[in-house]
Amino acid sequence: MKLSTKQKQDLIDSYVQNKDIRTDYEIVANTRTQMSFESLDKNLSLLSAIVNKHFIKGKWQKKLSERIIFDCWHQRTAQHTHSHIFLIVPPIHNVELVIMRARCAWHSIGIKNKHLNFDLYVKKKHFGTEERISSYNIREFYDDVNLGLENKHSRH
Repeated sequence: MKLSTKQKQDLIDSYVQNKDIRTDYEIVANTRTQMSFESLDKNLSLLSAIVNKHFIKGKWQKKLSERIIFDCWHQRTAQHTHSHIFLIVPPIHNVELVIMRARCAWHSIGIKNKHLNFDLYVKKKHFGTEERISSYNIREFYDDVNLGLENKHSRH
């Protein structure tokens, strides 16, 4: 079941209004291959673990208020599978440093994963307004339960 226009607008508004979600960045984790959403989820979970472990000392899994969250919206095209990402970065972390670390980690994950050329595309306010970035990132969202997909939208 596809989201109605009103549901989609409500979702976009909730993203833009939540100042913890960095809608001012367009971030795309590209695999440059036809990968399943399940595999993409596993790689994005690894990315999240690497980035959080780098910025949070000790038992980072238990420090929820310090955790960096990757809110991912997967998409499959004819050429490749990728994920549009919203970052939720607590104020104690510098978002630019988080992005730099994520970019290096994503590339490394690709190399270790059958020597694939993973790329993390990042651009600040690419389309001008945060609402347009949010709308673009979630444009392919469908109701996972009705489609039988478990990994279309994931939060790491």
